[in-house]
Amino acid sequence: MSESPRYAFFDLDGTLLAQDTQLLFANYILRAEPWRRVLLLPFMLAAPFAALKLLRSREMKRIFLTYLTGMSPQRLEEHVAVFVEKVLPPMFYPEIREAVEEHRRSGRTLILNSASPQFWVKPLGDALGFDHSFGTLVEVPKSGMMAFPEIDGENNKRAAKLPRMKAVLGSNFNPTAPKPFPDSYTYTDGYVDLPLLACAEHGICVNPGSALTKAAAENNWTVTRPKKPFCCKPHERIANVLMALGLSSDTDVSE
Repeated sequence: MSESPRYAFFDLDGTLLAQDTQLLFANYILRAEPWRRVLLLPFMLAAPFAALKLLRSREMKRIFLTYLTGMSPQRLEEHVAVFVEKVLPPMFYPEIREAVEEHRRSGRTLILNSASPQFWVKPLGDALGFDHSFGTLVEVPKSGMMAFPEIDGENNKRAAKLPRMKAVLGSNFNPTAPKPFPDSYTYTDGYVDLPLLACAEHGICVNPGSALTKAAAENNWTVTRPKKPFCCKPHERIANVLMALGLSSDTDVSE
């Protein structure tokens, strides 16, 4: 009788690190190429509609990524390499980074599953030694990034994360009613990742909000609270606004 497969599923933003990598990448790009700040105008105009829930997260992602308009695939790849190799590593929670290594040593298949764009989720997953990495499939045309770039399929969030893994997890896995894989773990900070938590026997909730904290208590999931780089919620909100505008020094790297 063959041994059941064992997995360790990891969300990215808020889980491997406290910050949103979409804001971190925008900040890095806008500081490297400051003229691109003018391309944020569509996002600023759309933000009130998103606040009123008149625009889906998928469409807001397309609008926000307009700051990359015209960037060639080669230049984008160069920026992603610096982002993955120099910007992000100092920001990882040490205890979550160690958990990745512990699961690797234990022989579990490591899966990174994030709503952030695939064009940096995959290189980041490779750099961290994940076996498989899934992000939102934002198209990168050979002619250069389009304004309002196309997304192939859904925003890789909530239940959309499960079908992406079907080829890896096998035909016995049912995305609509997943059966937890024994001796497997899911790490996430978000209540929206309840479908991902349902994939594994063990749930690890990283700095969860009130809704996920309650769900953790109901499901006997572990809660861990690594130290965040923000003193309070207002501090975090201000930091996010500064990053979205390319005004934070957090992503500066020395040459």
